[in-house]
Amino acid sequence: MMQSMKSLALLSSLAIFLLCDKTNGFQLNLPTNARVPVAHNNGMVIAPIQSKQISNHINKKTKSKSLTVTTLKSEAVASNESNKKEVPFPIVLWRFTRPHTLIGSALAIPALHIFAAPTFKDAFTVTTAISAIFAMIPSLLMNLYITGLNQITDVEIDKVNKPNLPIAAGDLSLNTAIKVVVVSLILSVALSLSNPILGTQGLNVALWGSMILGTMYSLPPFRLKRFPFLAAFCIVAVRGTIINAGFYAHAKAAAYSATGMSATVLGCMLDQRCFLS
Repeated sequence: MMQSMKSLALLSSLAIFLLCDKTNGFQLNLPTNARVPVAHNNGMVIAPIQSKQISNHINKKTKSKSLTVTTLKSEAVASNESNKKEVPFPIVLWRFTRPHTLIGSALAIPALHIFAAPTFKDAFTVTTAISAIFAMIPSLLMNLYITGLNQITDVEIDKVNKPNLPIAAGDLSLNTAIKVVVVSLILSVALSLSNPILGTQGLNVALWGSMILGTMYSLPPFRLKRFPFLAAFCIVAVRGTIINAGFYAHAKAAAYSATGMSATVLGCMLDQRCFLS
């Protein structure tokens, strides 16, 4: 008899649970005067149901489970972040330089020295190598300044379009990135002015022209990269004209001892080989 009453009580409780409206936060759809049989030692007792109390109890259980799931998710995210290996700074810095642009600049300078050589033999002398190296170091630093500045001003965009970039990926802090580009700019300009013979007009035109357009490309109030035509103009002007004419003129003056008009950027623009470059 007692076993039957317990079974009946269990079925009654199950019926109450099925009456819950799950889409409404587990609120019971029962009249306030509803009653349910409850097992008792002396027999079956019909007890009134406090539907609001039962509903509150179910809601508390649901909220407790929800909080537990949220806590577990938070702990999992924190665990993943703590387990993330720290990338060595040299590798982060290499990624920050945008290597494809750095390699392009590094190849362009010796190529233009060869192109500007009066003879094939003149292209492979110690003087030519010194001229190319002296131009390459500040130009690569300027390249780092321009590409780094572009990333610093596009962090939120890069998190969506280029999430693997160092700042967007969280491998490089914004403050460190700013220090890197500022130091790169200062060193680039200082090196170009450090030697009166190797710091030619062509080298300074290439560096200063790239710096001005690169800054206007990224920084407000200009921020020319907002406008497709002006953005394309900046890239073509730097890569197609300023670098080629500037380093060609630098090679003519520093490596091949050209003087006068032929050693200037304007003279380079009138030179057929420079024009073809």
